[in-house]
Amino acid sequence: MMRKKNEKFQSVGEILPQAIGHLHRSPRYKLYLLRFYWPEIVGTELAKRTAITNFNFGKLTIGVCDSSLASNLVYMSMELKEKVNTYFKNNLVESINFVYARENFLFPAAKAGKRAEAKSKAEPLSDSSKERIEQFLSKVEDADIEKSARKMLRAAARAKSLKKKHNWHTCAKCGVLCPPEEKFCPQCARYRRKEKSAAIREILLIKPWARYAEISRHVDCTQQEAMRERRFLVQRLAAQIDANARDDMQIKILVMLYRALPPEQLTNKLVAEILQQLRYDLSYQEMLKLGPKKGRK
Repeated sequence: MMRKKNEKFQSVGEILPQAIGHLHRSPRYKLYLLRFYWPEIVGTELAKRTAITNFNFGKLTIGVCDSSLASNLVYMSMELKEKVNTYFKNNLVESINFVYARENFLFPAAKAGKRAEAKSKAEPLSDSSKERIEQFLSKVEDADIEKSARKMLRAAARAKSLKKKHNWHTCAKCGVLCPPEEKFCPQCARYRRKEKSAAIREILLIKPWARYAEISRHVDCTQQEAMRERRFLVQRLAAQIDANARDDMQIKILVMLYRALPPEQLTNKLVAEILQQLRYDLSYQEMLKLGPKKGRK
């Protein structure tokens, strides 16, 4: 359904203050605020040993370099969440996740951002870009808004010029600039992954014994992607059923899904053997999650 056209045209002077006013809704802006005010929220000592690494969809990710501190912070997660939300007077954070970060690499995103910003500032702005920006701002009456908007638009123009010099291209779906090695921008790529996952799961739920060759005829996916969705469904189904009820239809579906076996090949003996193997497989995966990860001391 097409949107109804807005019959009332607004001037740039009316639109720009609204656009800047809505900047606080941007996830990147919220991430910037969290990083900037983090020492005030938790104190300078804790801020020195932690770093805000990501914030998206209400989930705050904090990098911690000390395992004992990480353990304490897990118990304090509700308190930290309340501190952040109280500071900003808004339910900004819904959950907190802690990740390991080497002490000398606590702020990789911030450092990368500063390097990119420095390169962008060094990029010369073309006369045509300057002219477009000034024309855009010509009807803005508020001096402060004009100053902020000019700085923002110039930075955006420099960044765009720098990306094009490095062979960035437009996203195949939305037109936003993407790195040379990517076909879609991060947002479109995320939506496509979700759509692909849903399509693979739908096939496996209808035909649990479907193998990759059959799945790939309907969905453009790799074998690893098909295996990942199969594992997800196996784990979800295994958590919902009683493994002792071997005659249950859900058990048979679980077995067909786990081993990609058609229903005519199932026997009671085979179901029992596969369930035993599945129990071991699931237990082993849980043990791997609890064990130390490579490269971490």
